[in-house]
Amino acid sequence: MQKEHANILTALLACLFGLALYDLQPPKPYFYPLEGVWRWEKLSDRPAMGWYGRVAWSLIAATVGWGVGKLIFRAKPEATQGLSKSKVYFITTILLVTLLWCLARIVLHEWNALYG
Repeated sequence: MQKEHANILTALLACLFGLALYDLQPPKPYFYPLEGVWRWEKLSDRPAMGWYGRVAWSLIAATVGWGVGKLIFRAKPEATQGLSKSKVYFITTILLVTLLWCLARIVLHEWNALYG
C-alpha cells in the first residue's frame, strides 16, 4: 500500500470513529455556565451544555481511530502488492459513505433540536 493511500484511509477511519461516537451519544458531562461547574446529570431547571462532553468523547474516539488506522493501514514502500488500487478505492468508498451517513444523522439531530 502506498503512503498516500495509508494516510487517507487512516484519516477516514479516525473521522468515522469520531463521528460514530458523536452520533451514539455516550454518557457525557454537562457544563453549567451560570454556576461554572460540570455535572454528569442533566438538571432540567438550569441551562446546560452537553455539546462539550460529546465533542470530548468524539475527539478521544477519533484519536483511537487514528491509532487503529495506523496499525491496520501501514505503508509498505518495498512491498506494494498488499492491497490493490481497487481494494483501496472500495474501502475508501465504504468509509466515505459511512461518514456521510454519520454526518447526515448529526445534522438531522441538530436541525430537529433547533427547529423540531
